[in-house]
Amino acid sequence: MRTCSILHHAGLPFLLSGKVEVGASLSNIVSFCSFVLRRPQRALSIRELQLAGFNDLANMANVDADSDTAAMALATVLRLCRNLTHLRLPWWRDIGLAVEVPGAVVSLRNLESLDFGDLWDDASPLLLHLRSPVQHVCLRFRHKYVGEPPQRAFPDCNPIYLLQQIRDTLKTLEVHLVTDLVPVPEIKFLHVTRIYFLARSFHFDSDLFAASFPNLRHLQWVSMFDLDWELAEERRFLNLLWREPETHARAWTTLDVLICDASTVYSMALTCRVQLWHNTHEIQRAEQLRHFQAVLADLRPSHICADFRVTSQIALPQLGDVFLATDVITHIALRYTLTQGCEVNAAHFLYIIAQNLQQLPLTFIRLSLAYGGSGPSASSENAQDPVFRSLQSVDAGMYASLLLHLCPKLDYIALDFGDFVSWRVIRSSEGDSEDAYLTPVDWEELISSSPMIRMLLLGQYI
Repeated sequence: MRTCSILHHAGLPFLLSGKVEVGASLSNIVSFCSFVLRRPQRALSIRELQLAGFNDLANMANVDADSDTAAMALATVLRLCRNLTHLRLPWWRDIGLAVEVPGAVVSLRNLESLDFGDLWDDASPLLLHLRSPVQHVCLRFRHKYVGEPPQRAFPDCNPIYLLQQIRDTLKTLEVHLVTDLVPVPEIKFLHVTRIYFLARSFHFDSDLFAASFPNLRHLQWVSMFDLDWELAEERRFLNLLWREPETHARAWTTLDVLICDASTVYSMALTCRVQLWHNTHEIQRAEQLRHFQAVLADLRPSHICADFRVTSQIALPQLGDVFLATDVITHIALRYTLTQGCEVNAAHFLYIIAQNLQQLPLTFIRLSLAYGGSGPSASSENAQDPVFRSLQSVDAGMYASLLLHLCPKLDYIALDFGDFVSWRVIRSSEGDSEDAYLTPVDWEELISSSPMIRMLLLGQYI
């Protein structure tokens, strides 16, 4: 079935002005480029172009020739896309794109968002010569494969160095598999407010890093590997030892959001005030708990999200003394997972937790208690485990009343002991208070109305 030519010509610019996604094969790249080049003015309508990675490299006998054809065609089309603002371009280093495509990208003047994948140390020629007002960048460095040469040291794989050409326009930065993160004193990103790092290295000088991104508000640091507690102690000691008072005085004073595990933050020796801290790794060892408490004292957050695994090694009384008396913490989202052999009665455990929380001026609490039995026979063994049976007998309504009694400033309570239920606290003119059920719709409206609560519960970030 053919579309009438008038409708075709009128509708095509509209379609091209939306998100254009090209599938994961060399033939798709060539086909798309041929379509555009039949009428080169079509390229002017393209605003957002996303290219997938190639799936056919492993089974193509003539990869080099086909990739060269695709690279030449893609470079030609990109040079024509003068109105392009968003580009997602996996960096196919092994198939010849390192010659033609970088020059085409550099020729563009209106790019606002770049997403490059499979980067290697040959990304420098492209990134160091960008001339568009780029506001968001995502860099995905590649894993090192067996038989390949190691990545060169600074500055080739250091995002601070690589992105210096767009330091006056960049606002958000996302880097995957970052290894080198060496601050360069003369390079400052004054407009960057959000950063996401998936890191392979744990070395981090917070003061020097803050000097490069002085106006940062949101930092998400995801470590690929758990940081050994002894290494965390060593890193923290060195960061404190090398700290220069003059540089530290210019470091961050506050962050809106920090998303990072306790041991990594502990090693960083951050001292800035944080509004929301999301501890990303489940706490299940005594040293992690100690790091968590130290970070609470360092950062003084008002919003906290954390998960704890209750085991025979970390249970009561440790988890009953996590939070010290403070006038800072007002919002918490806590999840506790009971495990086989922890010898904890769920009702007693929750009572101890509530007693600990009464030291805080809480206005919002979201608390989950789950059972973490695992293994092939877990489902049949759960029913026989006294820990599991004690959890099943917990009355969420009675516990909400206990929380309200111990934490009289609470406005919202949400509990999940197998079934999720939430309440809003209603106070009378006489000062009496009672909890009223929130419907699922009411709860979703609450989350959507508060960015900080949404981030606390859902971890939404970049």
